[in-house]
Amino acid sequence: MSKRVIASKMDIIRNGVRFGGLEYSEPPSISCSGDAEICMSIRCTVKKHPDMDVTTDLIRPYAIIDGEEYALGDYSVGTLKEQTKDNVQWWEIEGYDLALFCKQSLIETPYYIEAGTLYIDAISALLIDAGITRVIADSNEDTLTTDREDWEVGESRLTIINDLLAEINFYPLFFDLNGVARLTKKVEISASSATIAYKGDKLSILYPECSSELDIFDAPNVFIAIMSNSEQAAMTATSENNSPSSALSIMRRQRRIPRVYKVNNIASQDALQEYVDNLKNDSMLSTETVEFYTAINPVHSVHDVLVLQHPDIEGIFFETGWSMSLKPGEKMTHQVKRVMYL
Repeated sequence: MSKRVIASKMDIIRNGVRFGGLEYSEPPSISCSGDAEICMSIRCTVKKHPDMDVTTDLIRPYAIIDGEEYALGDYSVGTLKEQTKDNVQWWEIEGYDLALFCKQSLIETPYYIEAGTLYIDAISALLIDAGITRVIADSNEDTLTTDREDWEVGESRLTIINDLLAEINFYPLFFDLNGVARLTKKVEISASSATIAYKGDKLSILYPECSSELDIFDAPNVFIAIMSNSEQAAMTATSENNSPSSALSIMRRQRRIPRVYKVNNIASQDALQEYVDNLKNDSMLSTETVEFYTAINPVHSVHDVLVLQHPDIEGIFFETGWSMSLKPGEKMTHQVKRVMYL
């Protein structure tokens, strides 16, 4: 494993710009779970900053590798515990990415969206209401086919946003390492979509430890989606796993194992078919999960696709989570699901 110089720092961000720095007792720990409502979080113990407003200011950590700085997201303080040690006041902080703002932002009256509204426009309006103005969205021209007032008073804007994203086959809302909200379309995962490679060569940052688990109990290979509500004609779409390379396929298991999914709203028949195709594709990721370790790699975000050429395990994998301490010498932990064999 090549020798690298690791350091870190944390900035206070106010109104989008650096306001000051934070001193810490040891480098922070950052984790990401792609399945969580709020994907990214930070834990740190920092010296109390007299001018930081913990209710509105953000924390932006950086990994510094061989002198180059890598931002690792923007975080709002979720919990704070103050303690004094050796006459110094310290804050123990757990912070969350800015999906927290959307989760905390609750509708106070029935929320109405007019038929014909672009889904992306409706989602963008909800983000602005929650105080999120930096957004990168994949293009999408789907519009709501009926007037919508599905959500009760007290529902979070995060729930509404993710409901709407699901109806156009986008990933749930997540934030990237620059603190920007991402509205990203689901695509079929393949070798061509991999953006990160871990190889066991002389420049490798892989550690030898790894583990894998196979789970195929009750896993379906036929997916049936039914959309039914009082304002639209019912629609049905079916997708079958007929892949000869999938351990779950109808051919490999020599039997059909169906599962029915009920959908309350969807943009169109095409969107329903895409929805059920995504269910099938996602199921093919879930049979083998792998955990492995590398040196700190600060370019990971949410939903990464990577090539892994470990001495014991090789393939294309979809990353479901990772965690790392920015302390020099610490390992980064990765949880991934296999997409295909190399």
